[in-house]
Amino acid sequence: MTKKILFPIFLSIFLFPVLFIFVPLALAGTATLNWNANTESDLAGYKIYYGTSPRTGACPSGGYSNNLTVGNVTSYIFNSLTDGATWYFSLSAYDTSNNGSCFSAEVSKVLPAVGDTTPPTTPTNLSATAVSSSQINLSLTDSTDNVGVTGYRIYRGGTQIATSTTTSYSNTSLSPSTSYSYTVSAYDAAGNVSSQSSSASATTLAVSCSENWSCGNWSDCSNSSQNRTCSDANSCGTVNSKPAISQSCSSGGGGGGGGGGGGGGSSAPATISNPPSVGVLLPVVVRNLSIVKDEDKTAITEGQTINSPTVIFQAIVFDSDNSQVRLEVELRKGNEQFTGVPTIFSDYVSSGSTVQLKRGGLVYGAYRTKARTKRYSDNLTSNWLDFGDQNVIDFTINPSGTTAVPTSSLLPLILTGPFGLDVKSDQVVILKQMLNSLGFTTKDINNQYNQDTASTVKLFQQKYNISQTGIAGPITRAKLNELYKGSALSSPVQSKTLFLSTNMKRGSQTNEVKILQEMLSKDKEIYPEQSTIGIFGPATQRAVQRFQLKYGITTKDGPGYGYVGPKTRAKLNGLYK
Repeated sequence: MTKKILFPIFLSIFLFPVLFIFVPLALAGTATLNWNANTESDLAGYKIYYGTSPRTGACPSGGYSNNLTVGNVTSYIFNSLTDGATWYFSLSAYDTSNNGSCFSAEVSKVLPAVGDTTPPTTPTNLSATAVSSSQINLSLTDSTDNVGVTGYRIYRGGTQIATSTTTSYSNTSLSPSTSYSYTVSAYDAAGNVSSQSSSASATTLAVSCSENWSCGNWSDCSNSSQNRTCSDANSCGTVNSKPAISQSCSSGGGGGGGGGGGGGGSSAPATISNPPSVGVLLPVVVRNLSIVKDEDKTAITEGQTINSPTVIFQAIVFDSDNSQVRLEVELRKGNEQFTGVPTIFSDYVSSGSTVQLKRGGLVYGAYRTKARTKRYSDNLTSNWLDFGDQNVIDFTINPSGTTAVPTSSLLPLILTGPFGLDVKSDQVVILKQMLNSLGFTTKDINNQYNQDTASTVKLFQQKYNISQTGIAGPITRAKLNELYKGSALSSPVQSKTLFLSTNMKRGSQTNEVKILQEMLSKDKEIYPEQSTIGIFGPATQRAVQRFQLKYGITTKDGPGYGYVGPKTRAKLNGLYK
């Protein structure tokens, strides 16, 4: 009686234990096949089907050009295969009654050509796309090879990190908000490797988390205060929208009832038990405003005259909802009107923090100051708090040994760059101050150009129809300088009295550089660029050199060439007083 093998049953029994392993030998056209044994008791042997094209049909032949009965073994060596081609193999089993199974899974192997030294072509059109905060996907166009491409090597930052047998690859476990650069090379079965492709870069997305706060009931009123516990179900680690966890209350029965009713996820801002004096709007509060001299860190009293051109503003900022807040200061010359627009402000900090803001480069004259607090979550601000009496000069700067430089405003901020992700400089601080003053809010005012900075710059570029790169290039900087110059944050110098009192060199950025440029610009042969932006750059240095040569102050090889020292200042002051 002929034994009948049911195809689905035998296939499942046969396929799972079978494993093809190719072992290429040293000689071209030679390969070894190994597989796991079938465990049926009446197994008689195996038959190998093979060819240079994949199988196209079902059992028994499947379109293979060759087949070979090899007996009851678990390996076989081919010695006469054509090299320089891809070979495809399947295996079947047969029993003692000559009943045969269907095929195993098909496998293939590229046998390198004898003496193949030709590498694949260099991969092209490599692209990198960030799909999450931890993953970047790569894709490229197929390389070609005289025999066949085996796979691709993936490099990140110049170091190989993986291989891929297809033209796509996903790089995972990356850090959020981080830029990565990739290249790819192709290789063949003979070990020939192409040159690396052109690089492609992408920046992983920022981690996004939405706070989801819930709170318990208010505690009983004790000593005019009650508390509750709040938690963020999403564990974002931020407190931008955290509800109040303490509030003032009445010790009577009405206070306790109010606490029980506050068990929801939010509440009205709490009343401050000891609110400050005039000039504060609850629930956002600024207190203890003081001004400190930079050189000795002593407090300035109202109306005091100081020698230092640098002062420090100090205050405590509060918010009853415990949201992050920042200190904003408006500093004006004594004869200027307050505009309600801050001229300097801090990063956002936790409620209850003491904040210090340093302002340098102040020129001779009298100054008045106001300060307020701004809440991050909804941009709510307190009322402005005066340093002293509203109409009294707060302090006067009179640097000893210098001559007064009449001017009607603080030195305007000029944006020059350069900028790029992760760049750190004072120019980044100026950029963020400009954006915030024009209504484009950044999360911080530090000196690092981060992803938040780039996102805010894109919003500005979108509004003013500038290419949305996120980087403040020449066109974006020109627009910011134009808008900022005309804003209430600075006003033009009205006095035409020009006088230089300090030494200057390339890289200086002070009000006197602007005065120097105004003096030099009166002679177009000396200073054809006519720029008066307050930055001592190459053009200003060339103009100083021409001036020194014209008036015999020094020579090209002489001391102080291109440097504004006492002799150069004296000549300029004498000509343009």
